[in-house]
Amino acid sequence: MSYRLMIVEDEQLEMRALKAIIWDHLPSVDIVGYAISGKEAIQLAKKEMPDIILLDIGIPEMDGLSAQQEIIKFLPDVKTIVLTAYSDFNHAQSAISSKVVDYLLKPVRKQKIIEAVSNVVESLDAEKESKSNPVLKETAKNDVVQKALRYIEKHYSDELQLNQLANSLYVNSQYLSRLFKKELDLSFNEYVTIYRINKAKTLLTETQLPVYSIAAKTGFTDTSYFCKKFNIHTGFTPLTYRRTYA
Repeated sequence: MSYRLMIVEDEQLEMRALKAIIWDHLPSVDIVGYAISGKEAIQLAKKEMPDIILLDIGIPEMDGLSAQQEIIKFLPDVKTIVLTAYSDFNHAQSAISSKVVDYLLKPVRKQKIIEAVSNVVESLDAEKESKSNPVLKETAKNDVVQKALRYIEKHYSDELQLNQLANSLYVNSQYLSRLFKKELDLSFNEYVTIYRINKAKTLLTETQLPVYSIAAKTGFTDTSYFCKKFNIHTGFTPLTYRRTYA
């Protein structure tokens, strides 16, 4: 899994050093652009949408932290590592309020750069993994909902309709819908979709079945729709998920 990194540094020698460190020691990171001023950093961030920014504070036109505050307005989840010669408390406070994830004082040793970016990569990996493995809240106390969950577990590969499930449990469909939302904090359709996607993830990583077959086995009648839903819930296409986690 690779991540997009942008470097903001107006000193050419330091820019070249940062590029060399990233290229030589961080293969999971792709450098997508360079900026030498605050305004240029904002424009480049809008264009390239980086996951990670290495940002010098002392840059022309607009200082690095001011640029960072503008960037997080449209990239709220970007992970920014500040590089600075300033060690005073006010700059550190400003960095924290600007959602900076690390604050490195110049001159920065090569190993410190590697560690800082590696920590960010691990954090991003964890976020991806968390997103791709949604946890279903299956602590329902209501007997009707428990029976409904067992029914879904047995029939998730079939066409599932709330009305049919309600009839099989001898309850009103609107009543069952309200119970689902109350007990699980999910609608019936949301629960079924997540349950099916979790089953699909297992098939993707533990078998070599083609995607269309996995879609069919997990209750999706249309492969394109399955791929769309899978991407929405996990952040991956089915094949990318397989390559990443198999």
